[in-house]
Amino acid sequence: MSMITRRMLMTGAASLAGAAIAPRWLHASMQMGGWQVDTLSDGNLQLPADFILGPMPAEEIAPILARHGIAEGAPLTPPCNVTLLRGQGRVVLFDAGSGLAFQPSVGELPDALYALGVDPADVTDVVFTHAHPDHLWGALDDFDEALFYNARH
Repeated sequence: MSMITRRMLMTGAASLAGAAIAPRWLHASMQMGGWQVDTLSDGNLQLPADFILGPMPAEEIAPILARHGIAEGAPLTPPCNVTLLRGQGRVVLFDAGSGLAFQPSVGELPDALYALGVDPADVTDVVFTHAHPDHLWGALDDFDEALFYNARH
């Protein structure tokens, strides 16, 4: 029989309290050696289901949608996340998010950074994983100026 200790209870309570006050943009956070790794939300995409599921037979699509509580014909809303790596004098952003011009449901990366106390000017490096709009359009601000103007891209 496993016994719950006071320490386990206090640790669990502290974790729940931290989750309650964590910014809505922070999905995951961990320490790896001297590096802090955070997964941040830029919002979520709005995609027609056939954008991803189009080639599948309808009889295969229906159970998938039902399992995830998605009504037939409803858009898919996958998260748009980016990774922030901080340590050893570097602030590295993997992808730059969507910016405000792509879809109204994205463009939250600047808020996510500010919630962690990171100014766009603090970013030293931006690494693009690939050239889809939800990964690189956020590199420019509302005036088409570089948002991460001190970073190597």
